[in-house]
Amino acid sequence: MISEDKYYWSKRRWRERNIERNREVQRKYREKNIEKVRESGRKWDSKNRDKVKDKKLSRHHPDYSQPDYFITLCYECHGFMHRKES
Repeated sequence: MISEDKYYWSKRRWRERNIERNREVQRKYREKNIEKVRESGRKWDSKNRDKVKDKKLSRHHPDYSQPDYFITLCYECHGFMHRKES
C-alpha cells in the first residue's frame, strides 16, 4: 500500500511540474491507441450501467490542470473524493 501511494504521489508531482509535457504524452497515447481508449470507455459503461442507471453521474478531475483527464463517479463518491483530497 505504501509503495502504491508513493508511486501515485511521485507521478502526480511529475504531472504538476511538467503540465505541457504530460498533455503531449497523453495526446500521443490517445492518438496511437484510439481503439484502446474507446474500448475502456465501453467496458466502463457496460460494467456500471446497471449500478448507476438511477444515480446522477459527475466527472471528477483529480488534477484541474488536465481538463481531459477525469473519472466518472456518482455524486456520493464524487463528494467523498473531494473530502478525501482536502
